[in-house]
Amino acid sequence: MAKVEGKGEIAALNAIKIIKENKETKLFLSNRNLNDKEIKNLSDELKLNTSITTINLSENKIGEIGTKYLSEMIKINTSVSDLSLYQNEIEGQGASYLSEALKSNRSMTKLILANNFIGDEGAQYLSEMLIKNSSITHLDLGNNEIKNEGAKCLLEALKCTTSIKTFSLTRNIIGCEGARYLSEMIKTNSSITYLDISSIGIKGEEIKYLSEALKKKTSITIITLGENYFGDEGAKYLSEMIKINCSITHLYLHYNNITNKGA
Repeated sequence: MAKVEGKGEIAALNAIKIIKENKETKLFLSNRNLNDKEIKNLSDELKLNTSITTINLSENKIGEIGTKYLSEMIKINTSVSDLSLYQNEIEGQGASYLSEALKSNRSMTKLILANNFIGDEGAQYLSEMLIKNSSITHLDLGNNEIKNEGAKCLLEALKCTTSIKTFSLTRNIIGCEGARYLSEMIKTNSSITYLDISSIGIKGEEIKYLSEALKKKTSITIITLGENYFGDEGAKYLSEMIKINCSITHLYLHYNNITNKGA
């Protein structure tokens, strides 16, 4: 594991030295104040690297241009399987570059894009990628300002995919309409085992649709539903689901205004 020292340009230069050695398998560059120019230099070196499988670039200053450089690297590199871009600034256009690169990529299995302002625009690009990509098993899109339309695109795509096992949509307020798309996806998808839908703005009535979809679901084992504040009404629907569903092993319900009556 290579934890790179320094910030900004110094961190980038130290990372390039490690990449050129072609020995390390993990490259950690979290919170190193890397900008788009420095990402270009790193991406150029990574194109032909065959040893590094995990790259953590979370909490930097990577915008859509930097994401374009990374995407060009992804088109060529065949060893990177785990990429974290948590809390950068890639936005919708950056998501489009990544999506295009990942359509034909067969090495990437884990992609963390939480906290990147990708919005509904970015969600649409990613949904097109999901239909064609068959290698990604872990996708985190938490806190990305995705609303109903973006959720609809993603959840429609997830109906078709068979590779995604872990999916997070946490802290995207998809509301009532998005919750119905979510329920329909759950009925159809057979690969997802871990689903994080905490803090997505679903209330008691939406929990009813969700619970109905989960009653006979056998693939999902872990669900996080915290911070939706659906109260005792939602707890009632979930209780009816639990009586029938035999596959869920962990159900997280923190901060949902459930009283003793609902419990």
